[in-house]
Amino acid sequence: SSDLVSYLDTPNGQIGIVKVGAFNVGCISTTFDNRLISNRNQEKTHKTYAHPIEKGQHLASFHLGSTVVLLFQKDMMFPVDSLHKNQKIRYGMRIGSLISPVTK
Repeated sequence: SSDLVSYLDTPNGQIGIVKVGAFNVGCISTTFDNRLISNRNQEKTHKTYAHPIEKGQHLASFHLGSTVVLLFQKDMMFPVDSLHKNQKIRYGMRIGSLISPVTK
């Protein structure tokens, strides 16, 4: 499979977004670097971008088959009550709310 991992620094903490493409088909492209495309026989690399992302902004596109894994820091996100194990999630569906960070 092909994958691209993004880490977003937010006021609530860091969020990991793992974009997993289908095995041996398609690719994943990003909106912030048109040279960054999975499944292009590229060596595994780590790049840091100082690219601001707005809420709801498009980050990447899947070209045939996809899964997204979201990683939140402990106690950072509260899932909605209607979210169930093995439920199919559609683009734009609300899956939870970020918990406001504790201010000192």
